[in-house]
Amino acid sequence: MKASITLSVAAFLIVGLAAGPASAQVLFTEDFSGHALDPGPGFSHRGGINGTNGWFLGRGTDNVRVSDTPVLGMVGNYGDMSPGQGSSDGNMHSNDAGIGGGMDPDAEYRLTWTQTVLADTAVEFGLRIGTRQHARLHLDDRFNNHSGRILLRGPEGDDTVSWNNHIGGGTADFEMIVTQDRVNFEIDGVGVGGRQMDAATMAQIDGIHFWSDYSNNRNGGYIDNITLTLVPEPGTFSLLALGSLMALRRRRAATG
Repeated sequence: MKASITLSVAAFLIVGLAAGPASAQVLFTEDFSGHALDPGPGFSHRGGINGTNGWFLGRGTDNVRVSDTPVLGMVGNYGDMSPGQGSSDGNMHSNDAGIGGGMDPDAEYRLTWTQTVLADTAVEFGLRIGTRQHARLHLDDRFNNHSGRILLRGPEGDDTVSWNNHIGGGTADFEMIVTQDRVNFEIDGVGVGGRQMDAATMAQIDGIHFWSDYSNNRNGGYIDNITLTLVPEPGTFSLLALGSLMALRRRRAATG
């Protein structure tokens, strides 16, 4: 009987090792379906997201409005960051987004969203510490003498790549993958680069942020389907199995 129990736990351990990471957990999602629509010009509060679903204004203007007017790549409600939504630079932050106590440096996080990028874009989307932007993707197009660039912003500085070879404008799916060593960025499943990350910084990241520049009619475009997912530390299941095996061995030793 003891031999069969030992074999069962050993098999459990093998399955755990083969299983790899535990199931991913969705921490935050925003598809703008629960927000009031922008009713049009002439309203002082025109469908902005400030104060709903945990979003709060960092500074400037409420630069993300909610619309369902059909536009390129957007279906149903979406976040509208086109000209006219704000009068100056504005930051919008999520309150917590499932990581209010900071990110677990031993886990992996994936921030995904869909964005329509228009001419004269100046917009950032990514992660924050307090009300300060941190790891984020900054998209520029056709202003400040840039023909199109992506700033991959991480703890130790910025890295610039051209976006023309990746999306060339239009609608794309973006992904930010965060671990304690690195922040990597993908557009439509294609890696565009990344920046260094460290465990201490990762443990301070506590929310999501938007930034848009509306001066000179710059255009933040449209955004939708924001999701933050936690991928637990690999081997969690295996550690449980290993603990069971060690406990069984101690029991056998105690009983002779």
